[in-house]
Amino acid sequence: MSISLISERPHVPQRFRVLGLFVHRHAARIAVAGLASFTLLFALGCASTAAPAAPDRAQWPTLVKARAEARWKLIASDNYEAAMQYFTVASAKGYNASMLSNVWKPLRPTGAIASDVSCDGEVCSATMNTSISVKLPRVGFRQQTVPLVERWVLENGEFRLIRN
Repeated sequence: MSISLISERPHVPQRFRVLGLFVHRHAARIAVAGLASFTLLFALGCASTAAPAAPDRAQWPTLVKARAEARWKLIASDNYEAAMQYFTVASAKGYNASMLSNVWKPLRPTGAIASDVSCDGEVCSATMNTSISVKLPRVGFRQQTVPLVERWVLENGEFRLIRN
């Protein structure tokens, strides 16, 4: 990069020739400061975007149990937008909170407890004892516990649900 001073007269603003363009002294200072700032931010950004460390395999069942139960608390409180964040990226494609609501809202779930979590290879299976309302003829709604098996995988450093 070549910079040369064009005008040295005090009554004429000083201009510099930078890469073939005439630039005023103040604009040149701003450009250099901006380039330095951008370089620093880029270097810091690259350093902070490293992939998160994978948790220890021995902790996987505990982590999956906690995430699965937290997701069911959100569903029980009708927070389907937040519950969608637990799906893998591929599972969430073409699926939205309204669709999730249409599946679970009629069943009035009150939560779920993980009764068994096992990890085989890269997939963890969690058996969730889900409490839902079942409508019985001439009786009405009754709470029932139904076991559901969910599959969870590690994606971007945290466990995510695979939609069946």
